[in-house]
Amino acid sequence: RRADPRDAWCSTYRLDEFPSGGTIGTSSLRRAAQLAAYFRANGNNVQIMPLRGNVPTRLEKLKAGGFQAIVLAAAGLERLDLGDEICERIPVDICLPAVAQGALGIEIRQDDEQLRVLVKDSLHCDLTARCVEAERIFLERLGGSCRTPIAAYAYETEGVFSLEGMVASLSGDKILREKVESIPGESVTVAQKLAASFLVRGAKEIIEVAVRESG
Repeated sequence: RRADPRDAWCSTYRLDEFPSGGTIGTSSLRRAAQLAAYFRANGNNVQIMPLRGNVPTRLEKLKAGGFQAIVLAAAGLERLDLGDEICERIPVDICLPAVAQGALGIEIRQDDEQLRVLVKDSLHCDLTARCVEAERIFLERLGGSCRTPIAAYAYETEGVFSLEGMVASLSGDKILREKVESIPGESVTVAQKLAASFLVRGAKEIIEVAVRESG
């Protein structure tokens, strides 16, 4: 099953206590755009700066005072036994996760039928696969990549399949966000429908500008 897909806020400050003008480190355009929009809406003019390196290196930069907060994937921190570094998990209504965040994919030899059966019977999660497939279809239809502020999160509750998507400008001043619902068996159709709606609403133009500005 998929681990927690949310982003982790690592700081000595909580989100709603973060000082105006404070510096936030993240390498994700998706996170930067949504956090910029969130803090701007709350009258907080934060600085969002690029953050590179592996997870321990990023945490060390935070502790050394280079940033007042950094944002990482909650699932990644937990898998490294660094869950104690999480100050809070950012609600998805503030920061929608990256496509497939928290899910693990397994590669096997194409002609190894025994291993294929083992993975299918013991490790594969149909729900996770269904959700991740829908998110990836949404991303693909919009032409998304690591250079685009695009997010998508699919989940099921009480027999209802939900997919929420987000497209933003780099500054976060333009954000398109929408959710669609259906039955679980129509997850692919739902993803296609959501992507089509975003394209009608001008997502392609926002994405193209973001790609140019990101270099």
